[in-house]
Amino acid sequence: MWLASARIEGLRSAPLVEREELERVHGEPRGPDAAALADGIALAAAFLVPARAAATLAALDVALDTTTTLLDESVLDEVEALDPHGVRALVGDAPTRSVTVELDLTLDPPTFRTLRDRAARDPALLAALGTGAGVRLRIGWLFNRAGTHATTAALAVQVGDERFPTSAVDRPPWLLDLLDRVGRAIHRLPPHQSEEVLAQALHAAARSPDTDVRAACARACDALAAAPFALGRLELVEAAPGRLRLAFGPSLAPLRTAGPGALEAVALVHAALVTRPDVLVADAPADPAWRAWLGERTTGADATLEQVLLLGGP
Repeated sequence: MWLASARIEGLRSAPLVEREELERVHGEPRGPDAAALADGIALAAAFLVPARAAATLAALDVALDTTTTLLDESVLDEVEALDPHGVRALVGDAPTRSVTVELDLTLDPPTFRTLRDRAARDPALLAALGTGAGVRLRIGWLFNRAGTHATTAALAVQVGDERFPTSAVDRPPWLLDLLDRVGRAIHRLPPHQSEEVLAQALHAAARSPDTDVRAACARACDALAAAPFALGRLELVEAAPGRLRLAFGPSLAPLRTAGPGALEAVALVHAALVTRPDVLVADAPADPAWRAWLGERTTGADATLEQVLLLGGP
């Protein structure tokens, strides 16, 4: 699936951002709108997939060591013990500190088929699918005045032309699965990742029991040796028990010798070839060849992405 449009309201960097008819490779010029677009999409994904909430809130600089999350079944419901200074920087000092994220998505064939199968038991869903393969979600974050607590909710879910109830009592059985699918389809690549985190992620992929994941990891390691990166094949080195490091080529050259952009290259390639979300949201790399490489991952028989949103580029 991919994003057809997005509307984010309530963030301090840009109180309202609307983007219609998003392209499959969308470039968002650097500025406050790019920041708001990225942060809004990240907040939506954190609600949809709570396992990502802690990392997202840390990246947005609103989390403390004591921050905790509460769930409503498989979606986020509340966040406690937030950093009030970070919350103020994110949403400002408005009397109502609310953020609303509205996403219009075009469904991919597998998700559409899954919904069609569920529609056998839900006439309203069957009728909705007959009016189109689009899904519109409106997700809300409401922060308290102290900036220490947030409640979250799906404010609206629309399939085709039909709206469906979202409260725990009334929502249809298939709705939570749809929200989870949408959340997992969208990945906001953190602007800054550590060597340790990336090494652990690649190590997990290389040792995965899933042969497809192992093959994807091998392709990623090979891709870093080829144009436009030309860093040498990526290797993992256990510098000490439990301490993994990244290295390149047969000489196992350490990451620090590969130049200031090497870590960014590893993060981009890992996201595009191993994580492989439908929609990848990433800060635009400075190198135009790297931007072109990401765009190429959305086309052809070996495409791994449906859409790339590149934020903050020229």
